[in-house]
Amino acid sequence: PLWAGASGKVLLAHMDESGRERVFQEALAVSANFRPDRLTAQLEDIKRQGYAVSHGERELGASAVAAPIWNADRHVEAAVTISGPTARWTAEDVDLFVRLVREGAAEISRQLGYQPQSGRAFG
Repeated sequence: PLWAGASGKVLLAHMDESGRERVFQEALAVSANFRPDRLTAQLEDIKRQGYAVSHGERELGASAVAAPIWNADRHVEAAVTISGPTARWTAEDVDLFVRLVREGAAEISRQLGYQPQSGRAFG
């Protein structure tokens, strides 16, 4: 589901309001623990920082880092992700993986014709 995991949250963070609302309704229907207000705050952080990190959200014992891939129309097309066993991830690994997915996503975005607005980083 889009509300769990780094890549899904990257996509959800850049989704329009009506699409996001549909996903929230789906989450509420299947999870009594779903908190739209908490997820909304996380999604705003993801948009601001340009990446998402998750630990055990989709799969117990698995972690992931993801960044958005932008198309020429300045819409998020996809996400690039690094994932692996949480037990093998250190804080330094997460920092490295964030840098790598952001660099990779920026390069793919450029190849798709994306050009950031002047004075702005990707996003």
